[in-house]
Amino acid sequence: MEALFVGVPEAPAMVETRALRTHARRHGLPEPIRIRIRMDDGFLPMPALDAYDAVVSVPRTTLSADLAE
Repeated sequence: MEALFVGVPEAPAMVETRALRTHARRHGLPEPIRIRIRMDDGFLPMPALDAYDAVVSVPRTTLSADLAE
């Protein structure tokens, strides 16, 4: 799933996976059977294109304790 965000700047971004499913089915392309999706500090192996309509990438997060006062 992370490969969909290659080349995206260091800003939050969204990929509409519903459109990817529709395109693959319309053109007879193979759909990935299992895709790993990253969840914070690990990976969740699942058919992400079927499980989600969209995926958001948040490349950087900050805890409030890390912010300068």
